[in-house]
Amino acid sequence: MYVINRPGDTRFSKVELKDEIVYSKTGKTIPTVFVAYPNDRNNNDDVALYDYTNRYAPLSKFIDGSRESRDSRVGYRDGILARLGETYLIAAEVLIRQGEYQQALEYINDLRARAAYKEGEDRSAYCDGGAAYNENSLGYVTMGNVNSYFPENSYYESNNIPITTAATSLEIKDYHHLPEEDEAVIEKLGYTSDYDRMMCLLLNERSRELCGEFYRWEDLSRTKTLVERAKAFNPDAAPNIQERHNLRPIPQTYLDAIQKDGHALTAEEKKAQQNPGY
Repeated sequence: MYVINRPGDTRFSKVELKDEIVYSKTGKTIPTVFVAYPNDRNNNDDVALYDYTNRYAPLSKFIDGSRESRDSRVGYRDGILARLGETYLIAAEVLIRQGEYQQALEYINDLRARAAYKEGEDRSAYCDGGAAYNENSLGYVTMGNVNSYFPENSYYESNNIPITTAATSLEIKDYHHLPEEDEAVIEKLGYTSDYDRMMCLLLNERSRELCGEFYRWEDLSRTKTLVERAKAFNPDAAPNIQERHNLRPIPQTYLDAIQKDGHALTAEEKKAQQNPGY
């Protein structure tokens, strides 16, 4: 189990806990629990799951219960070509660029209202959306065809709150007063103008709504925020990130293949075609 807690949480002694955390429903210990922030590394500038670069909470958004192995490319889930959620975020971004900040919040709040917990909803219930929970879904051959699907998450363990089924509200009423987690990002990046603050909120909201959908580099590149965010929040990338990383290198195989007037490009012509810094 992964406990995705927050800095300041001192409940756990270390990152990896073996047979120490008891599962309340059975009274048995969980074989292995990984904690994002243990009590000796839980300041705001500490790195989650430090020294465990091969351990991370997996993303199950695209799991397909019909796949026969971890490496199988055959499945029965529909491919997503367009997302209504992203359409709302595109509309919000347009309004932010036009300076219509309060109107932009209306589109953002529509998404947040959909994501908020509803009255009576079990916050620990888990569904991967890929039919892995079906009784006839296939397990991985390497695991003896055992389906390891588990219909719960670690919401309460991660947030350290009592079990509740009360509704939540994620509405942002005023763009001058944004959610605490967004204000923390804004403060660290040093933003003060309404435009920068709202664009920061928009990028944060895109990371929440579109997590794992391969938009992040593109979003930060096109908004010219890649370098500053990497330096602020990615300690592994911070020493090496440069302005040239806002663009990807044009493949050498492409430059070698294209022609001008029936001839291959010269070295200087290839250099002129390449993006700056590569």
